Amino acid sequence: MTEGRVVATGTVEDIVGDARVVVAEAEDWTSAFERLETAGLRTALVGRTLRVPGADRAAVERALGALPARVSEARATLEERFLQLTLGAA
Repeated sequence: MTEGRVVATGTVEDIVGDARVVVAEAEDWTSAFERLETAGLRTALVGRTLRVPGADRAAVERALGALPARVSEARATLEERFLQLTLGAA
């Protein structure tokens, strides 16, 4: 639930389904994090990996610019899926 409305029901598998999240790996993860946040992309640091739920890969690549980074996609976690649903990026 968010703002008094149901955004999803079912099991974790039902809710997450095939949802994806963009993942960025950069040697200078601090600069990468700052660039993503400055671009308005909600970013979570997981270890030394940056996970950006609700964004598309092209937006992440644009935000990182020339900063050396590997950008890929991974299966979203339940928490990331919740963010996607509540931010309207379903």
